[in-house]
Amino acid sequence: KTHLTPSTLAMPRDEIIQKIRVLEDPEADDKEKETAAHALANEARKGEACQSVIVEEGGLMPLVALLEGGPKSKTKAAFALRYLAEGNDKVGMAIVACGGREALEALANCQDDQGGKDHALEALKLLPADFPEPPKTDLDQIRKHVQVLESRTNTRNKGKAAMALGDLAQHGAPTQQAIEAAGALEPLIDLLGGYHDYMTKLNAAFALRWLAFNNLRVATAMVVCGAREPLEKLENAAEWADDNVREGRVQASGALKLLPAGCPEEDLYQ
Repeated sequence: KTHLTPSTLAMPRDEIIQKIRVLEDPEADDKEKETAAHALANEARKGEACQSVIVEEGGLMPLVALLEGGPKSKTKAAFALRYLAEGNDKVGMAIVACGGREALEALANCQDDQGGKDHALEALKLLPADFPEPPKTDLDQIRKHVQVLESRTNTRNKGKAAMALGDLAQHGAPTQQAIEAAGALEPLIDLLGGYHDYMTKLNAAFALRWLAFNNLRVATAMVVCGAREPLEKLENAAEWADDNVREGRVQASGALKLLPAGCPEEDLYQ
């Protein structure tokens, strides 16, 4: 994570996370989501460091989803995405990876929302033209499985979500990048921790292995998020243990081989 001083980041990280959770909350009304998106937009206008925190905490996927919300909330979502992408090509790529181009184009072509249309048009100008977008069916599945990883559900359900994300990651680079942009890496890495059962660790390592496969950007993001050490611990688990442990060792070893050596642990979105 990027280390920011209070003067750099006006809104504390936990408040940014709270705004993102409002966007993700199915019980929050349109006004609440509008207010949260507006606050994130104002934070994004402060520059790369603030943009980075919003992206790191998984803000892109719910903002893109909000482009299909009510008339005021979708305008604020476009406003936020515009300033998240301003001067930051890496965030622009992440917005495309989350399916933002198609959703912004739909808003830009809307005839009854001039404010949202203007923000959408400006945001679209900032997105890389040659960056591929994942299939919408993949995006819908990614949102569902990442929500499970971030929820308070049991470890078994999180393990199943991890395995599903590993399967999706095999669809190729656009889907791998969408999973990373949705904020899946840190909860997947957390599942490698000591208190989880080895089936869950196996599934998390499986997902991370396929996320890094032929994708240096996502592999680098894994190193930045601290994946190397827990993967090494899993790789070195006792050889005499059961099948889940042995398969977990195989998946961890495969993931480690795909991580870049000597990768600097710096923020990806600056």
